[in-house]
Amino acid sequence: MEGPFRWKDKENKRSIRRQIFGLVMGSVLLAILSNVILGLFFMHQTRAESEKAVIAQMEDQLYQLAVSSADMTDEELLYYFDFVRVFSRYAEEIYRSPERFRGRPVFSPSRRNNGRYALKRYYASEDIDRQEVEDEMERLSNMESVFAPFMALKDGVVADIYIATKTGVFLSYNNNGLTDLEIYETEGDYFNYYDRDWYQNALERGSTSLTSIYEDSFHKGAMVSCSRPVRQDGEIVAVLSMDILVRDLQSDLLNLNIPNGAYVFMIDGQGKAIVDTRLPDGVEANANIYDGRYGSVDIIDSIVNAREGVKKSGDSIYYAFSPVELTDWILCVAIPEEKVLEPLGGVEEIFRFAILNFMVLSMMFCGALLYVTAHYSDELIRPIQELRRDVNIISSGNLDWKVEIRHNDEIGELGEAFNRMTGDLRNYIADLTKVTAEKERIGAELDVAAKIQRDMLICEFPAFPERKEFDLYATMRPAKAVGGDFYDFFMVDDNHLALAIADVSGKGIPAALFMMMSMLPLRDYAKGKSSPAEVLRKVNDILASRNDESMFVTIWLGFLDLATGRLVCSNAGHEYPTLREPDGQYYLMKDPHGLAAGIMEGVPYKDYEIQMKPGGDLFVYSDGLPEGLNEEGVQFGTEGILRTLNASEPALPKETLEEMQAAQDAFAGSAPQFDDITMLGLHWYGPAQEP
Repeated sequence: MEGPFRWKDKENKRSIRRQIFGLVMGSVLLAILSNVILGLFFMHQTRAESEKAVIAQMEDQLYQLAVSSADMTDEELLYYFDFVRVFSRYAEEIYRSPERFRGRPVFSPSRRNNGRYALKRYYASEDIDRQEVEDEMERLSNMESVFAPFMALKDGVVADIYIATKTGVFLSYNNNGLTDLEIYETEGDYFNYYDRDWYQNALERGSTSLTSIYEDSFHKGAMVSCSRPVRQDGEIVAVLSMDILVRDLQSDLLNLNIPNGAYVFMIDGQGKAIVDTRLPDGVEANANIYDGRYGSVDIIDSIVNAREGVKKSGDSIYYAFSPVELTDWILCVAIPEEKVLEPLGGVEEIFRFAILNFMVLSMMFCGALLYVTAHYSDELIRPIQELRRDVNIISSGNLDWKVEIRHNDEIGELGEAFNRMTGDLRNYIADLTKVTAEKERIGAELDVAAKIQRDMLICEFPAFPERKEFDLYATMRPAKAVGGDFYDFFMVDDNHLALAIADVSGKGIPAALFMMMSMLPLRDYAKGKSSPAEVLRKVNDILASRNDESMFVTIWLGFLDLATGRLVCSNAGHEYPTLREPDGQYYLMKDPHGLAAGIMEGVPYKDYEIQMKPGGDLFVYSDGLPEGLNEEGVQFGTEGILRTLNASEPALPKETLEEMQAAQDAFAGSAPQFDDITMLGLHWYGPAQEP
């Protein structure tokens, strides 16, 4: 035998023997090595529990360190927040009681101020009227009395303190001279601060706030600005701010007692790093936390979203983090897992040596057992080989073959089962042959029934090519091989067109037969009649008198006068028709309903009239269209019908029905069709013109 399964013909390929051999070996080895496995298990558990304890302890320490460091940073920032608050209140007092403060002139920066603290003034732009703001600026010069002592205390930590007014005055207390003016990207004593973050933050938030980290314009290092609005009578008139060098925070974190191999960094909500103990000189102002130095994108996103907790990254680094409450900053303590597990290094070596010894002993036992088992496996496998031979004969098609029972054990029971199976297979094949023949016969009959039903429906369009007053089109798609819906249209006389659509209860062959029972008398009794209600009454009486199966049919019937466009209709429990006026949209006409035909005799039906206007349309359908379900069990509904009809420009009935079927199919998706879908459309051109 050629191909990938040719090994089955080789006598030395005994897959079942190998399986039994492996089972015996596995059972014996399991008994011998149970103590070894238990020993290894408990050793592994001990090591795992030790590792968990060390990691849990380290996680707790890291988290406590992160919380305490964040609290320390909060206290440090609160110190500056308090001074900014005090300074802003002092400025508010100047605005509130200007008569209590003597003003003095404030000058622009000069070279003599290099390295020497002084109060300097700038204007936001050349458009500022200096005379109008001079009094305000001279009063605010009193801020130097509170700025000077603070800067003497925090020299080297706070780079600048300044107040900026809405009127365009900027007063700054620092030790920068005239040579640094170009850093402001202005000429002379102009500094446009309106678009600066510290100014905008104070205006938008209305409280004390911090900017993101940025590089000091005078090259003093990375810094953040703490600002607070100054109010007069509840309105913001100025912003007071100070520039804080982050190296002060960096030095505080460097002095922390952190575990060996750990490091501390702080990030803000703008995607920037604030401090990093791995960088003694501080981080760059534009250092991005997503550049890989602070962990993967996923771990940084987890830290930013959670803001507090402990996370382990994919590269086995533990991150403990806690928020700095006064800001959107987050302080993180990170340590590689290998540093956490260093104390377990000695235990690891002992564990590996023990595993090696156990493996050597296990291999020795396996070798001995393999030799013993090999000598007894042939005797155990022989009955299975005999049974395999019998199975091959049976599988080749000889169902009359009997397995010879030689063993009073499970193999013997399996042989008896094969004998029973061959008998059952013979019976099953015989029954299956009969069922298949019957199924083929029923299928052929269904095909004939479906063809007969299709032949009863008019399928050639245009149905009346000689008539120029109208255009119509109809379709019926059954849910099964045959359906219970039908449509019909025919000339009642030379000037009247009958239109009918119906839906029989149930599906399949019974519905199809009842459909034919309904369709034939409907056509017969409509000829020569002018009242659809009278036709429905007669059809109902006929069906009800012969309806032992209690079936019924809903019918909509209309007679269209081709000379006037007058459409006389009657409805026996069918769906509401939809109409479209010329240059209008389709709407649902809730016509009067009678009882479905076939339920009981003597039911009265009513006629009603519709005046078709040239260019108007009629669309009728069976309930299989609006009640069609999608995959979520939602119905297409009359809303879906009207939405589809009005979604595009008016079209001829054939195009309208095709678009409607496509829309319903798209809505249903993979959901099966449970009911017949029948549709009929009519476009009324108007009465035929005389030649």
